[in-house]
Amino acid sequence: MPASINQPLPIAATPLARPEPSFILEATRQLVVSETLRVFGGRVDLALVGDSITGNWRWQPAMARLEAGRKVLNCGLGGDTTRNLLWRLDQGLLRGVQVSAISILIGLNNCWDEPAADEVVAGVRACALRIREEQPLAKIRLHALLPLRGGHKRWEPLTRAINEGLPAIAAEVGADFRDIGSLLRDETGEVPERLMPDGGHPAADAYERWADDLLAWLGPPVS
Repeated sequence: MPASINQPLPIAATPLARPEPSFILEATRQLVVSETLRVFGGRVDLALVGDSITGNWRWQPAMARLEAGRKVLNCGLGGDTTRNLLWRLDQGLLRGVQVSAISILIGLNNCWDEPAADEVVAGVRACALRIREEQPLAKIRLHALLPLRGGHKRWEPLTRAINEGLPAIAAEVGADFRDIGSLLRDETGEVPERLMPDGGHPAADAYERWADDLLAWLGPPVS
């Protein structure tokens, strides 16, 4: 629920820049790309928004399939929480650029300090609302946090609780909600090591499955 006039915003819903040079460098690069597109009237077919799970698309063979006939803007940045993404959006990440479709996956990096699920949901909501404000005509898909494996499974009760709050956000902003966990789990309900070797980041085969799902949602490229 929105904070009342007498209630401060949840911490996860307030923008925050990260001090490390790598964040500033990559955030600036993405903003320059976005500004260049805005100035020259560029159109983006698909914007990928999130943290390292999204940023890692750039290294995946499956990315070529997303880019076939499409202009794709990768706005993923490793280590980002909802607060960091809000800060980047405040700087103009998607402002003034015509984007046809947007994929959002954010919130896992909020979990390491074990906040309340409602806190993280509020942060995801703030990001989704901001993105919808910047892109009122875009087709948006809000992704559930991915399943985890190995030592990372200790955070799954929290990520599951967060995921329960995301469909309402998708409905509020007119987005599609999608949980691709079923594409990654095996018949035992676990994520195999080959699909998520470090327990938190998908491997190439997992991105291939994700690409299949995104392409079915996107439909054929618009010429």
